[in-house]
Amino acid sequence: MMEEINTQDYERPEVLEGRTIGLKTPCGGFYLTLNEDGNNLREIRMTLGKPGTCQRLLFETIAILLSVLLQSKIPREKIKKALYHQFEGNCGNNKSWHEGEEYHSCINFTITKIFEDMASRGEISFEDDKVVNELS
Repeated sequence: MMEEINTQDYERPEVLEGRTIGLKTPCGGFYLTLNEDGNNLREIRMTLGKPGTCQRLLFETIAILLSVLLQSKIPREKIKKALYHQFEGNCGNNKSWHEGEEYHSCINFTITKIFEDMASRGEISFEDDKVVNELS
């Protein structure tokens, strides 16, 4: 049975603060935007490849779904656990580098950056090296 996701209590402020990280991948330019409301990570945007492609639409759709989860009352650790187990050992083989770190796919990069961001706010516990290595 699926758990109901309730975002009714979250009212999006007119302006959110955020940052965008660019990554060159074998699949094209990848951009990850993480937006916060001052306290918590609330929105994610992902762009990969050329406009109008299935790949780009899929990444944009995943970002919207992740944003809905982040705006829900689902505990952050539960979101982390679901993402971690989904991608554990299954992150593709299109290696990319960002700031000296090797990532095995843009999904590996995305999940790692989301976890780092939430951990920096105290929303989840996170051991960077463990996730980067295990998601590889």
